[in-house]
Amino acid sequence: MDVAGKKVLVVGMARSGVAAATLAHRVGAVVTCVDLRPDAPRVPGTTAQYGPHDRGGAGCPRPAKSRAGIARS
Repeated sequence: MDVAGKKVLVVGMARSGVAAATLAHRVGAVVTCVDLRPDAPRVPGTTAQYGPHDRGGAGCPRPAKSRAGIARS
């Protein structure tokens, strides 16, 4: 699968999340990593949103729902 230039979201930065983010970044994806732990590992070259966040319902962070055009329930 060619992910170069595509947006990839990695949820959870345990070992497998770090590996997935690293691989996706290496093959040219635009990677965003999220984790509830503020001290979760960082992957150079990716965007990170770590720590507690406001939930917008159904477990989805409110800003992500707003960007997707989903009304708040």
